[in-house]
Amino acid sequence: MVAINDYFQRADINLSFIYAGRKIKKIIKNIKNLLRNVKFWLHKKEFKNFYRNMIIEKYKNKFGTF
Repeated sequence: MVAINDYFQRADINLSFIYAGRKIKKIIKNIKNLLRNVKFWLHKKEFKNFYRNMIIEKYKNKFGTF
């Protein structure tokens, strides 16, 4: 009887480690997605600033001042 209880206790511990591992993987995946979104947003903002500056330079060259 003791051996069966030990087996189930070890099984519960193993399941809790598997569950914790899944949770950790999910958290890491969420962090990666968040970083990917931030990187995309920064790139988008950088591109918009570059494009805006390019237009300003174009008008400065054309009209002298802006």
